Amino acid sequence: MAFKIFQRGGSAPADSRPAAPAAPGAGCLLCGEPQGGAGAGPASCALCGRSGPVAERCRSGHAVCAACLGGPAREVVERTCAASVERDPVAIAERLTRHAVLRLLPEDHDLLVPAALAAAWSNVRGEGGLRAVRVREAAGRMPPPGRPRHDGEGAASGAGAFVSLVAGWSGRADPALAEQAAARASALIGRGDDALCPSRNALVAILATARLAREKLGTEMPAHGVACERAGKNPTCIGSACPFNRT
Repeated sequence: MAFKIFQRGGSAPADSRPAAPAAPGAGCLLCGEPQGGAGAGPASCALCGRSGPVAERCRSGHAVCAACLGGPAREVVERTCAASVERDPVAIAERLTRHAVLRLLPEDHDLLVPAALAAAWSNVRGEGGLRAVRVREAAGRMPPPGRPRHDGEGAASGAGAFVSLVAGWSGRADPALAEQAAARASALIGRGDDALCPSRNALVAILATARLAREKLGTEMPAHGVACERAGKNPTCIGSACPFNRT
């Protein structure tokens, strides 16, 4: 199983698609507690960190602004990753996979790969001041919405895009390493039925790239596999064959 391998040890065109409404009763994106309405007064958004009116607030007090609750997927991913101080790229991405705005379109999940990795990389290296710029740059390397792609192809491309950027940030340009990152992610994602779940593809690509970053770039991001909260709910779920299915 792929999971066992990973145990511890420019700007793109705007997304013109209408934003998906937030799913009622989906629970807080941070803690899973039920949403309790907007509540009184402004607050800092738990996703992007900006202060202002609250669109939703959970019972534990986590507030989310309107832009992060129901904006276009690309904007939500960029805003959240740019503000995250999390060091685990899987944790960043997994939190966003719960968001209704990402739907089940591969292109929305593929964006998580370079964006979450760019945020975690910056945090691990103590370069949080560069995080937002790097997240935007990483997201900008991904194809615009609507471009046809094969299952798993976009997530693997996101891995290659991130490694290509890291090489530039580190002054170690190495196209072959970026190609290796994409090929490794693609091999682990698989093809056919194995690659139909975009959430799985994104998380596998992130885990593969975090390992490569440790081996080849000397930076360890504490990326850990997670238990999927949506096992069996996605019609393309492959059940026990998925490394994130713990049911």
